[in-house]
Amino acid sequence: FILGIYKNLFFLLLSFNFIRLFAFGMHANNSFMCLLLSSIIFLGFAFASKYVALNINLVAILYLLIILIMILYAPADTVKRPLIKRKKRIKFKFLSVLVTIIYFILTIFLNNNTISNYLLFGLIIECILILPITYKLFGMPYNNYKTYGLSTKN
Repeated sequence: FILGIYKNLFFLLLSFNFIRLFAFGMHANNSFMCLLLSSIIFLGFAFASKYVALNINLVAILYLLIILIMILYAPADTVKRPLIKRKKRIKFKFLSVLVTIIYFILTIFLNNNTISNYLLFGLIIECILILPITYKLFGMPYNNYKTYGLSTKN
């Protein structure tokens, strides 16, 4: 409320949480770390969504990179919620890529910089949270389903 970005924050969170349904991703180790990092990331991107205008060529390149990241790394599970069944992982990967493509199409056809930023920034945050390097930086295991070995064929 103080920064005047309540609406921006709401739509950014909506954009992020929708892709998060399918791509999953890293969670902070404790509540304090979650609050701190989430506040910085989401308030920063919500503020930026109001003022940043990206060139359509840069946006297209970013979306292609995001699609590639989704193909390679989505869905990313956690220790507490490993994605044990192979069919589920394939389904969530497909849905993650599909949502990313839908966001890209919306970005092109809506021709609204702020809405485009919500969609793009939500995807960028999610991509960061599914990358193996992010898990490594925070000392968390990646591809947790592999520890179950027996059910990678399901």
